[in-house]
Amino acid sequence: LSPAQKQGADVLQQLVGTDAKTAESLASRLTPEELKALGDLAATSGKFSQVIGQKGGSKTTRSGGGGRGGQGVAGNRPSLDPEAWEKFLNQIRNNPAAQHELLKKYPELQEEMNQLAGGGAPSQELQARLEEEFIRSQGPMESLPQTEQKKYQDLGKKLGLNEQELNQVLSGKTLSEKQLGNLARKTQQSEGKRGPGEGSPTFGEGSNGGAAAGAAKGGGPSSLEQGGGGKGQKGGQGPQARGSKNGNLPSLPPLTREQRQEKARLKVEQALKFLENAAVAFLYLAAVYLLYILFVKFSDRQKDETKPVGRLNRDDRKSLASELRQMRARPLSPQEEVVKSYHLFLRVMEMVQYPRAQEVTPTNFAQEVVRHFPRLRDPVPYVSEVFCQVFYGKREVESGTLEQFRGHFKKVFRQFGLR
Repeated sequence: LSPAQKQGADVLQQLVGTDAKTAESLASRLTPEELKALGDLAATSGKFSQVIGQKGGSKTTRSGGGGRGGQGVAGNRPSLDPEAWEKFLNQIRNNPAAQHELLKKYPELQEEMNQLAGGGAPSQELQARLEEEFIRSQGPMESLPQTEQKKYQDLGKKLGLNEQELNQVLSGKTLSEKQLGNLARKTQQSEGKRGPGEGSPTFGEGSNGGAAAGAAKGGGPSSLEQGGGGKGQKGGQGPQARGSKNGNLPSLPPLTREQRQEKARLKVEQALKFLENAAVAFLYLAAVYLLYILFVKFSDRQKDETKPVGRLNRDDRKSLASELRQMRARPLSPQEEVVKSYHLFLRVMEMVQYPRAQEVTPTNFAQEVVRHFPRLRDPVPYVSEVFCQVFYGKREVESGTLEQFRGHFKKVFRQFGLR
């Protein structure tokens, strides 16, 4: 091995987790350009592992403005696909449900998230968290620009790594024992298909030259005379061709027991590979279907997209509905109905994490609610005004005013999924 290939073998051992023999065999078949791509893959893996907390990565505060196809945060961030990143960022910026889910993980970023939702740029800490969520949702490979994806996919084919294994390596994880065993076996098979002095073939490629070179060296029969059919068997090891009845055309010898076993084993491997690909495709389809269901579910709940924090959960709605039924079941005077209804409205605002402070008057609180919940601009001021007239002004409630109050009160509850 050349010095560069030896270094590449060391990188493969650390990056993939393979043994030294397999690593050297894989490195021996890489061109200088592919060895450079291997080094880039290792560097990208280290950066990804820092972002998503794998293999020596950390979740400490990062600084900078990466993630837009450039150097990234602090100059040590992975390059991300700019189009996919902008789409992800806009989804977070414009979707309160997505913001709420992110704040469940990082509640300390409430202020930064409000700034982002208002059209501002993400802060340093929020940028780092968003990059982490982006890579986890997209997958390491899909997060990269198209040119880098193509480079690593070509390298993966040369090394015998599929898409799943490349994502695994990029996220900072070595292959499992089963995966390493498959890789070592494929490497040995690929070595067996080479003749002396030949370059290493790419995984999945046959080599008739191995048999030809073996025959030239050992003086034995060609691959056709051995019945190998281009399998690259060594010359001089198979039986001599037997002539046909007319003595003109040679006939192929029957397969040996070992050859039959090898042929059966290859068929089994092909069947298993097909099943593996089918299983992966099924998982992808299941994941897409699940994402679609979740998208529809959350879309149906986004009737008020301007609300800064979460909606009422099922338990909150049940509790409020029970209180509303109890209030309606009791005979109340118009004044009592107005006061109790307003207090129930305050309970709703507390449950959506927007409580009224004691020093804030009902009128000022109504103005604040309207600013944050524009769809409540009609009912809330009216409900607050009638409450102030009754509670502070000790006024009587006329029948027409009470009916209008009830109608506006229903509008408030309807905005939060209550009837």
